[in-house]
Amino acid sequence: MNKNFYSRTLLKSTMIAAVIFSGFLASAENVKADFQKVQDWIKLTYPADSLSVKMYTKKLNEAKKHIETIPDKTKYIRQLFPEAFASAEYELQRAKKQGMIFSDDNRTLVSCPIDLARVVIPRGVTKIKKVMCPYAETVFIPESVRKIERDAFAYCNSLTGIDIPEGVEIIDDSTFKFCEKLKKVTIPESVKYISWEAFENCPLESIYISKNVHGIGTRAFPNAKSVKISKDNKYFAVDEHSALFYVDSHTLIHIPRSFKGGYIVPDGVENIASGAFENCKNLTTVVLPDSVKIIKMSAFANCKNLTAVTLPENLENINAYTFSGCENLQFIRIPSKVKTVESSAFKDCKNLIKVILPGGVEQICKYAFDGCDKLSEIEFHGENTEIFNGVNIPENCKINCKNAKNKTAEKTFFQSFCEFFSI
Repeated sequence: MNKNFYSRTLLKSTMIAAVIFSGFLASAENVKADFQKVQDWIKLTYPADSLSVKMYTKKLNEAKKHIETIPDKTKYIRQLFPEAFASAEYELQRAKKQGMIFSDDNRTLVSCPIDLARVVIPRGVTKIKKVMCPYAETVFIPESVRKIERDAFAYCNSLTGIDIPEGVEIIDDSTFKFCEKLKKVTIPESVKYISWEAFENCPLESIYISKNVHGIGTRAFPNAKSVKISKDNKYFAVDEHSALFYVDSHTLIHIPRSFKGGYIVPDGVENIASGAFENCKNLTTVVLPDSVKIIKMSAFANCKNLTAVTLPENLENINAYTFSGCENLQFIRIPSKVKTVESSAFKDCKNLIKVILPGGVEQICKYAFDGCDKLSEIEFHGENTEIFNGVNIPENCKINCKNAKNKTAEKTFFQSFCEFFSI
């Protein structure tokens, strides 16, 4: 018997009890409020083991048999479910017995034991520093919490869902990083900023961005299959593929890593953010419009099935690690306005065969083509390009120098290199 069966049993029992109590609830507001609290409490403390489920079901069945014979129904409900009416102090002491550590004023949860299967943070806590419980399937955050610090829930590998309470304004760096089973998250209207790698490597089914979110960091939720934006949010937009854009800065922030096939970046986009397409393993081709001027670090890193990319004519630099690990990229033509190819820009592009370098290139940095073992031709159209000794080019690579001049004075290293291989 699995937990789905247990949860269905619990839900069914709760609904039966609710129907039986309904006649009393209509006439007694205090009973109605108390029973609602019981239902909320059962939902909050969802049992993770069959023994607990049986215990709760037994209590509800007992209520079914005896509630009609009890004159003081409110008192009976309170006696039957004392945990539902526990004070914040009771919750705190229970958490401490489980091994949770708090600040001196009990307002900050400092840490949790790693072996907890269910984490219930007591009411009154306003800040969460570390949880990091790899076995915790459920975590309940009280409405009193206002700040969740960076890495707080990182590597909670069993966590499947989380509700962030209203009042939290920032989801900090790497808060839920590598929660590899986290599929559902509720982000409240109070959140204004979702920080760097907040949900990195979390297989979110969907994420909703409210009207109040005005900042989203790099790789905030790249594994989310679907991104939905409030129609009242003026800062962000998404396309039909759930690619996310900053409106004001004309920036493509990221596209879901689950994307398959070719992608055409919309005209008008000027910036491709760091890691925007990183680890999109089923991305095959990309066309970038001439409006794009900046492609930031690691933008296409580890796109292992990327075979072709059209770079825009207005591009000015090829940043570090831009195409590193693109194992099936075979050809690249660097646009005429590019001046620098930065370190490891094409590192480990194992099937890269040909590169065309324009005359405007002034510098090729260390390890730009490191690991490009099949690179057989570099077509160079410049005269004075400087190249660092650290650039690793295969020995059998032909350097085809179109415009290199045989200067006797102040001859650059690259010109000498070209002349040597042009014999």
